[in-house]
Amino acid sequence: MNTIKFHKTAVCSAVVAIALAGCGSDSSPVDGPAIFSLGLSDAPIEEASKVMVCFTGIELVGNEGDPVNLEVGAEGVVPANDECIDDIGNVIPDTHGVDLLTLQGASSAEFISGVEVAPGVYGQLRLRAGETLELLVEVQE
Repeated sequence: MNTIKFHKTAVCSAVVAIALAGCGSDSSPVDGPAIFSLGLSDAPIEEASKVMVCFTGIELVGNEGDPVNLEVGAEGVVPANDECIDDIGNVIPDTHGVDLLTLQGASSAEFISGVEVAPGVYGQLRLRAGETLELLVEVQE
């Protein structure tokens, strides 16, 4: 088995498929905060035996205000786990690791559930990883 490491900036957005869920519609009156949920999923792949991605949170950009940062471990966001390991084997704190191969097709994992955000238009959603984090792909021989 070969292990390939990619720097997170090159592949995170290419590998992760995002499912957004929200409440209300364009015609609904805005009387309070919007409810935001996010699930992670991936397209099927046959060449890899593991695709590990480590996140520190997400950032919602838009709505004519400051970006909304939702950190791993905050209320409504997944807790940190011990899946993200650095080069010397230490757990990277405040991260949540996911093997995307376990989330193929219709399968998904809840990343954010029922977090209140200001209503409006968010043009970008950025999945954040720490400065030293990488995407790990184990390729079958």
